[in-house]
Amino acid sequence: MRISRIILITVALLISALLITLAGAATHQERQAVLTELASALEENYVFPEYGVLYAQYLRSSAQTENYARMNNEEFAKAVTAGLQGVREDNHLRLMAPSPEGEASVPITPLDFSKSIEAAETLAPGVAYIRFHLFPGDEGTLSRFDAFIEDNKGAETLIFDLRGHRGGGLAELDLLFSELMTEETVLLVMDTRESVDKAGESPLADGPTLRRAPAQEGVVRREHIAVPAAAPRLAGAKVYVLVSGYTVSAAEHAALAFQRLGRGVVIGETTRGGAHFGKTVLLNHDFTAFVPVGRTFNPDNGEDWEGAGVTPDRKVSAEDALTEALMLHGFSKTEAEALNASLDYAPPAAPSRKK
Repeated sequence: MRISRIILITVALLISALLITLAGAATHQERQAVLTELASALEENYVFPEYGVLYAQYLRSSAQTENYARMNNEEFAKAVTAGLQGVREDNHLRLMAPSPEGEASVPITPLDFSKSIEAAETLAPGVAYIRFHLFPGDEGTLSRFDAFIEDNKGAETLIFDLRGHRGGGLAELDLLFSELMTEETVLLVMDTRESVDKAGESPLADGPTLRRAPAQEGVVRREHIAVPAAAPRLAGAKVYVLVSGYTVSAAEHAALAFQRLGRGVVIGETTRGGAHFGKTVLLNHDFTAFVPVGRTFNPDNGEDWEGAGVTPDRKVSAEDALTEALMLHGFSKTEAEALNASLDYAPPAAPSRKK
């Protein structure tokens, strides 16, 4: 009887060990599937073709190890992301684990485009001020922006406040630069992987302000061009661009364009550093990855601001940026501080930088 019990216990332990082994092997295969699929996505779509190949080589090599099978989904996603960053740092590139089973999904709140322009007024005779939260490119926002320009045509100074700006498209910038510039001018250059462009998954499209230019194999290059209006309404305006550590993406595009052309003075803090644009890729077993497929850069030196941000011409705290701009216009410090206080605006805090 005792021997039988020992035999039964031994058999149970062997079966448990076998099940664990099989489960581990299955998990290892799942990990391999995720890594292999991500490797292909980066090789085909990553913004820099040569680094897409290096990322893919790393992932395919990593797929041979069974270390990942010991990790849960979150640990696996973090480990793969860290490994990719070790090949080449890109703060946008990351693998994301599926939501835990049973976890309630966070409802997506539609963006309220009516709030994309947070303030638009004449602060003093000849001083126009507008603050954007977003560049959505919708008809309502562009109509409000155009009305603001019309109300302030001939202004001596334009203060373009992007301290709380979270990103968007190029339509608002196309409108603004058309009213500031008197000659066609290349602002910045934007590259997209050819595979993404051909698949119709690029956020960019050819048009009057986005024109094709020669590029390396596997990349579609477009120059972002300022096309002047027939009679630019702000051609004589001095421009002060306000930025903060929160400022990102399309707002950084604006700041660098003004800075590069010498058409505006950028004031505030170094921006967040989001020059790469991309897409979310669905992978095996409900994993996802954010893959940068394009970038915006300065054609004078080929450099972008990914991870580094745009350095302002005049460094001051985000809270003092408007005061600085008003003083550059000619107000005394007391007058400038009073006007700043009258807006009752506190720029959002810069998010912590995550590796």
